[in-house]
Amino acid sequence: MSTRLGKLIKQKREEAGLSITQLAAITGLPIARLQDLEIGHAVGSFEVCRRLGRAFATTTSYWFVFHELWLASLVDGHFNARSQAPSISYTS
Repeated sequence: MSTRLGKLIKQKREEAGLSITQLAAITGLPIARLQDLEIGHAVGSFEVCRRLGRAFATTTSYWFVFHELWLASLVDGHFNARSQAPSISYTS
């Protein structure tokens, strides 16, 4: 059962030319968690989207990539954005 978020993660990873192992090293997320996210067996969180956004994005595109990942997770309906989203600081 692939999800919108899972498909997007796999697409961004492949576009970046990264293996799951390389993405795990960059994000600090376990390989198994990334695999589960890609096939839709795990739920994305704000923190996961933030880490993936930083891994996939250039300095100027980080917020666009993060936003795309976060929206995909919300569309998948995994959680309530108001109760899960921390406040965001726009400084790097």
